[in-house]
Amino acid sequence: YSGIGGGTVTLGASHAAANITMDNTAATTLNVGAQTVTGTYSLGHGSDVLKVTADADISGINTGGVTTAETLDVSTVDTINTTMTEAQYEGFTTITAANDNDTITIADGAITDITTNSNIGTYVIGEDSDGNNVTVTVAATDDVNITSTSANDVVTAQVAGTYTGTIAVADVAGDTLSLTATADISGATIDADMDFLTIADGATATMTAAQNEAFTGTITGDGAETIAIKAGTYTTVTTNTAIDAYTLGEEVGYAIRFEDCTSDVSKTTQ
Repeated sequence: YSGIGGGTVTLGASHAAANITMDNTAATTLNVGAQTVTGTYSLGHGSDVLKVTADADISGINTGGVTTAETLDVSTVDTINTTMTEAQYEGFTTITAANDNDTITIADGAITDITTNSNIGTYVIGEDSDGNNVTVTVAATDDVNITSTSANDVVTAQVAGTYTGTIAVADVAGDTLSLTATADISGATIDADMDFLTIADGATATMTAAQNEAFTGTITGDGAETIAIKAGTYTTVTTNTAIDAYTLGEEVGYAIRFEDCTSDVSKTTQ
């Protein structure tokens, strides 16, 4: 199908493999509904919209390349799961949603870096076919949930600010939570398999004692970082030589034991 750009084009149920070309006269909204679509699309305007009305798979459009639409619209219903490639996801400059309960599933393939969008509540990351290393960057105000379905990929989740989402990964050596600035993860659910921690230069990381104990892999800092243990019920805090200072919130039972305190670390109770 080809035509003059503008208005809304709705892809019928029997046309999931249709090829669509629209010129640059005006912006076109292409409604693919809740289908698995595989056609070749060429939308010529700079403000075209791809609309999904329920769970759909668009990863076959342009053989996984950019859809040529600038906006992804998943606002028809409250919860939509849209499957796409990383290239397609990166090609959307705007995502419109009814709320933050929608899911984007990144299909298996070449996956390198995903930056979350505050309008999306959950990201499901497929298997990376190009190096088995995936980085997910979470915006400072985004409490998105992240799940990796790969049993082979090393996942790095970059977080800053106050984060209360859930991160679920497989048991792959090297999975890392990277705090790129001062951050509070005490309200987050961090998979115990994400056992490496990196803290930015001079940053303070607020977490529960249980979260601190779960980082059993390498902890990276330059010696000027602080881990602040959230007030609560805990008895043990294990220090690490990469961290300069530990600040302890009030412990309900009033009894705290430090472990591995051979390093010259500052410990402060509150």
